[in-house]
Amino acid sequence: GTVMLIGVSGRQRLKGESQISFRFEERRGGTIAQIGEGPDAIKNIPFDGFDYVWYYRGLQQGDDPRRPLLQPIRTVYVAKIFEEADLNGLFPPNLVIGSGGDFVTGHTGISVQGSVAA
Repeated sequence: GTVMLIGVSGRQRLKGESQISFRFEERRGGTIAQIGEGPDAIKNIPFDGFDYVWYYRGLQQGDDPRRPLLQPIRTVYVAKIFEEADLNGLFPPNLVIGSGGDFVTGHTGISVQGSVAA
């Protein structure tokens, strides 16, 4: 899957531990088995979790000019909406996750809460 940083918040204290929270969202990528039908179908389209997948098909004039006919799908595009980056350096080296914080997962995302010694 792909993880996206949604936000960071915190509270700095003059003495003791400061609080910091990171919020993430995770989406699974995969492969779209097929878009379109018949021999013109486009198959096995890979995508990452936050990619936007769209396709183009043209219109052609049919017998009734008020009802154009759809052409077969010509092209499938996989657009990267967000730049990818390594998040390993995001957390401070002295971040403590444990008794002062929690690693919480939910259906809407992931939250990492911890404390940093002042």
